[in-house]
Amino acid sequence: MSLMSKFAVIATFLIVILYLACSSREASMSEHETLWKRHRIEQIGLSIEIYQPWRLDTLINVDAGNIYQRIADTGGLVFVRFGKEETIESFVPTLNNLVMGTSVISDENLVYGGRDARRVKLISVRQSMGVYHQDPEKGLVHGESLEVLTIISVVSFSNRDIPILVGYRVPEASLSTYRPILERIINSVTISE
Repeated sequence: MSLMSKFAVIATFLIVILYLACSSREASMSEHETLWKRHRIEQIGLSIEIYQPWRLDTLINVDAGNIYQRIADTGGLVFVRFGKEETIESFVPTLNNLVMGTSVISDENLVYGGRDARRVKLISVRQSMGVYHQDPEKGLVHGESLEVLTIISVVSFSNRDIPILVGYRVPEASLSTYRPILERIINSVTISE
């Protein structure tokens, strides 16, 4: 085989590799883009990206609403809540109960979607406690649930004179896995008058 023929074979091989790489990248890009969809909430003039693999649930009344997606198998949520009671001051106390306590990690003022806003990050701790479950062979068995840490990040602002909360809550153990998706959702908000 002549030197020119070897060169032609190598060049053809490289062109095929380059073509396959580009085709694979285009397919990957289109798959990635189908994971996201913009969702508009007309009532409050807000638009947000949703992550399509997670089901979107909505509960909207005349003067309030709750739009959320469950975060995979974590028990966590990403949410948009709106209505006259949806403020940081009314939201944070709802996180505490007999077995859960919440502490502020950070509290900052910022501009969000062109609006003055406040972003609060919290950690919620569900204490370990004794639990009982029914075992088919042993009957009632005593056990202990482990302490669970949950990270909550919420942005509070108003549009059209309606208080709005946009945020997420996710078990601390799952945060590093889902943080890029959650932050993309939170940062995708656009607001109109």
